Amino acid sequence: MADHDKMTNNSAPNGYLRDSPWSQLRFLPRLLAVIWRTAPATVALLVFINACSGVLVVAEVHALRRLVETAQEVIQGGANLIDAAVWAGVFAGLGFVQFLAVTGRILIGEHLQEVIRGVIEERCYRRVQSMPLSSFERAEHHDRLTRALRGM
Repeated sequence: MADHDKMTNNSAPNGYLRDSPWSQLRFLPRLLAVIWRTAPATVALLVFINACSGVLVVAEVHALRRLVETAQEVIQGGANLIDAAVWAGVFAGLGFVQFLAVTGRILIGEHLQEVIRGVIEERCYRRVQSMPLSSFERAEHHDRLTRALRGM
């Protein structure tokens, strides 16, 4: 029975599940909504880059397979060395495009993170400005604000 109570958080001592990392998932829909409202074009671009990265990996595997097959044919004398060089160039080119995609994803992701951090900070400050000054005399309000700002 005690295990059931811990799992349902009915009688969780000291906030057993309430403070667990899994409990933070309840904020995910609100966070995703804020991210989408803040920069929908940037989010769409990141989704597109991630999808392209997946396709690029598949293309790299195919190019590498063709390069190995062509190299085997060159060794056996059934193919021209230029064919293998072409597949090597395709493989290298795809690797470079993958590098650009990863770099772009990192840069765009960092930019999006800064924009979202600014939006969340602005929302925190608006909320704080609307609170009565006497509420800051209680440590719990100050601690919640500090945790919210540090969590960004």
